[in-house]
Amino acid sequence: MASASVRSCNCGPEVKSLDKEYCHVSVVHHEKHMEPVKQPLNSSDAQKKDAYNCWKASAKRVKLAVNACRDNNVTYVEPRMVYFVVSEKYKFMFKLMPKVSSTTWRNFLPTIDSECLKSGNKNLTETDVKKYTKIIFFREPLERLVSFYYNNIHYTVNQSGQNKQFDDLIKKIGIRNHSVMARNPKGNEIYNITFIEFVKMVIHHHSYGEYMPLGGHLVKQYRRSYVCSFKYDFIGHFEQLGEDAACVLEMIGLDSIYRFPDIHAQKGNLRYTEALGSLSKHVLESLIEVYRLDYEIFGYRIPTFEEFKVKQGL
Repeated sequence: MASASVRSCNCGPEVKSLDKEYCHVSVVHHEKHMEPVKQPLNSSDAQKKDAYNCWKASAKRVKLAVNACRDNNVTYVEPRMVYFVVSEKYKFMFKLMPKVSSTTWRNFLPTIDSECLKSGNKNLTETDVKKYTKIIFFREPLERLVSFYYNNIHYTVNQSGQNKQFDDLIKKIGIRNHSVMARNPKGNEIYNITFIEFVKMVIHHHSYGEYMPLGGHLVKQYRRSYVCSFKYDFIGHFEQLGEDAACVLEMIGLDSIYRFPDIHAQKGNLRYTEALGSLSKHVLESLIEVYRLDYEIFGYRIPTFEEFKVKQGL
């Protein structure tokens, strides 16, 4: 394995659009991953049996990813530039994925190891990598896309000031032939890109393999993580962030010292339903096809056009 370019626990912004991670299961993990002591039988036993188990869930995701990558014959042709958040002190390597709680982790990890912010880039050999616990989190593909739109492109958010580049692309590929402006909450005129226009742009650029602005946030997760080339020891899901983060802390032996920040309710589910429910059947199915491998490799159920209409009462 070639040397991997590593950003040692750099909690600044993502640098490249194609990144990677790893994870070595420490002795602490094995000691704490023992079967729990059986409790007396009672009416809640069925609930306990069906309770979410982050260790089993991660192991299932790792196995599923390996099998799906093999079945789909996934290979990577891009140069393997892999960036990690690295703790030399606690021997873990963490891949931060945009729009997958990356900001929360970027703020939290330095509380575990403040030195990670002071370390520069370094190359790790294959032998070095084996010494680290390698961790990554993924998110439902279209939920991640909707989150990106509402946090970066919708005219009401600060980042929408960059929308001219998207507006130019929309006109270039013929989605419309003129600019549409809207006023944001501060009264400034912003190029207004609707979600449907944004989705059509994503589909077009996927079909023709062209670059998109802010492409690092839109690259498929299986490509950005190189999950089919490198084996992660722990794969978490954004949807079970609290439970999976607790397992990560246990895995690196810090669960008795640190606690992951509380997770607050978000608007994501409502926006997800409304945004995808606004698409035609053809457009939604074309968008799902763009991210199909993300669904298959990471074990997410592929949504249907009909379920969004039912949720909207149509």
